[in-house]
Amino acid sequence: MFGRVVYEPGSTLGPRIQDGLQLVGIESGRATIQVEQKRHELKAGWMCLLLPGHDEHFRFARRQQTRHNWCTMHFEPGIPDFDEVMQGLPFAVPMTPLMESLIEWGLQARANAHQSASPLCVHLGQSLFYAWLAAHQQTKAHHPHPSAIELARVFIAQYHTHPILLEDIATAANVSNNHLIRLFKDHLDITPSRYLWQYRTQRGVELLLHTGLPITQIAQRVGFATPFHFSRWVKQIHNVSPRQLRERHWKQTHQKAIR
Repeated sequence: MFGRVVYEPGSTLGPRIQDGLQLVGIESGRATIQVEQKRHELKAGWMCLLLPGHDEHFRFARRQQTRHNWCTMHFEPGIPDFDEVMQGLPFAVPMTPLMESLIEWGLQARANAHQSASPLCVHLGQSLFYAWLAAHQQTKAHHPHPSAIELARVFIAQYHTHPILLEDIATAANVSNNHLIRLFKDHLDITPSRYLWQYRTQRGVELLLHTGLPITQIAQRVGFATPFHFSRWVKQIHNVSPRQLRERHWKQTHQKAIR
């Protein structure tokens, strides 16, 4: 089951007993979640894993609305070593663009009243869980970036289609503009603004290669004010125009198909 809700400032939820495996992501605001006797702070851009059978109590931000999503999965008890494996996982990981997309697809599938949507929701829920595990494994395999960078990247992934400024990204990351610039340069060797435009370009190239949308429409969909600006970034990164990049990709795909 997928869901999304907005809580008013100072709202609470619970106490309750968690009846399934649940992933809870904070899109804006924050939440304090007490699980049994342990208290956790969940910031915007992070998704936590809640295990069945535990007592929970949520307290949401006092001075702003909190918007969060969730996915609850129910399954038969008695899975071998389930508790041992689950207890070794962290409470929360940064939400990745993939996790955000799976949430959106799950919400759309839930809104579809057709019977075929039910198995689709199941597969999307499983995929979200595996994406959460993958984010955890990636964090273990590499030195994690400061949380401000992860929050900034999540914000960019969520709002890159809208006009956003450096100040907006810094606010989402809870740091000053200058501090965010230093963090991005130190850890990613790029400025936040350039990261934003590269991210928009990457999303645009995906649409360019895998859809028949006009280039002008693609540019608008991923946050560029003009197709000229989008074309300039594509050429800067790929050394060819968007039209040439699409034609080359489709030609290569056709040649592979006829071999």
